[in-house]
Amino acid sequence: MRLSILLLCLAGLAAAPQDDARVTDLIQKLEDDAFDVREQAQKDLVKIGEPALAALRKALERTGKESDKGELKIRSEATVREIELAIKAAKVYRDPRLVTISAKEQDLGKLLEEIGRQAGVTLDASAIDRSEKVSLEAKGLPLFQVLDRLCVGSRDRTFELRKEGTVTFLKEPHVPCPSAYSGPVRVRVTRADLQRATDFKTRTSSLKLTLEADYERYLAPFGKPEIDLKAVDEEGKAVEVAAGHENDNVFQNAGGRIFVMGAMMALDDGADRSRPFTLKSIAPGTTKVTLRGKARLVFPLDTREVKFEKPQSGATVDAGPYRVKLERTGPRNSWTISIQNTARDPGTSSTEDVERRVMRESLVAVDEDGTEHTGAMEPGRAGRSAISVINGKIVTQEGAGSFDARFATLRGKAVKELRFKFVDATFPKEFPFEIRDLELP
Repeated sequence: MRLSILLLCLAGLAAAPQDDARVTDLIQKLEDDAFDVREQAQKDLVKIGEPALAALRKALERTGKESDKGELKIRSEATVREIELAIKAAKVYRDPRLVTISAKEQDLGKLLEEIGRQAGVTLDASAIDRSEKVSLEAKGLPLFQVLDRLCVGSRDRTFELRKEGTVTFLKEPHVPCPSAYSGPVRVRVTRADLQRATDFKTRTSSLKLTLEADYERYLAPFGKPEIDLKAVDEEGKAVEVAAGHENDNVFQNAGGRIFVMGAMMALDDGADRSRPFTLKSIAPGTTKVTLRGKARLVFPLDTREVKFEKPQSGATVDAGPYRVKLERTGPRNSWTISIQNTARDPGTSSTEDVERRVMRESLVAVDEDGTEHTGAMEPGRAGRSAISVINGKIVTQEGAGSFDARFATLRGKAVKELRFKFVDATFPKEFPFEIRDLELP
């Protein structure tokens, strides 16, 4: 036994120089004359990951004094960034544990124990009959798909995912919805409303859809899931897709607010993961459409603390490309915090992107006696920095957001510090989905 362990240790020591030699060889290939060789070397180094970082940084040190950014330096820098991003991303996202089950007339309780063991989740079946005999076939499927199969057609068995990660079964009918499964994400149609119209020359139809993107609770993204959607009819012809429900006299922006005749009402976003769409000008005779798209989750990677010392109305602090402004809106326990992307090209930054970067639960005020008070932070009711009305039209400023900050316990005390955490870097993850042959109502 000791000899075997010694041989394994010696084998490990012998392998290390070989690995180092491969990394060194790949780094040299980063400046090869052939483009394909350089590209492949960079990809191979990214696959090696963290063990290649030390050698890459040494290569950068050697090229650091050169004024000309040669191919080696450019590619080494890019490779280090990719590896560091992958290391951080692995901490916030991992693929789900898949489930394989073959059960015939088995006790539901025992079956759920096995599903929970394979998926790594707790299944609470205390409210349903655990002795019921059930059959289930699943081969390498994600948890959502397995649970939907288990509950389909049942009048007294459905499930819901709780924030703490527990799957709780309820003694209620399971409502089937057209669904697609992509890794830890389930996208399903929760509303479909067909409207037909004619101008006595042509007939067209429009379909109001609501899609819900949900995810397994071992993940902790911030903000709502985003959905990009395309559609084709049964002949493969593209169908125009518009975000939102048309003809509802309602405008819904990406931030999850409803605007009715110029007024804004905040929705309870605690568990709302739905997105409305309208499929426009569907051809007469169409009976089915196929939905294809991507659900997108965004995960926080790096955070920074935004701090106002002796906070005053009008004070500003820069957080990377974002400028944070503080305004007093009433007594000492009430503030407005507005955030604006000041980059020349905000890119795809939206109100929702800005708002979800704020870690609301981190809001703290320190009073004159040094006592800390936890605050409540909600998106501004009037959207002061993000929404304006010009000539009767609602206009949204790109890359802007606003919050109302209140401190219930901060009364009659001067504030000497106000702080909260802000997400600097994010990791987006996309999950493609397809719902085939959705029948029109």
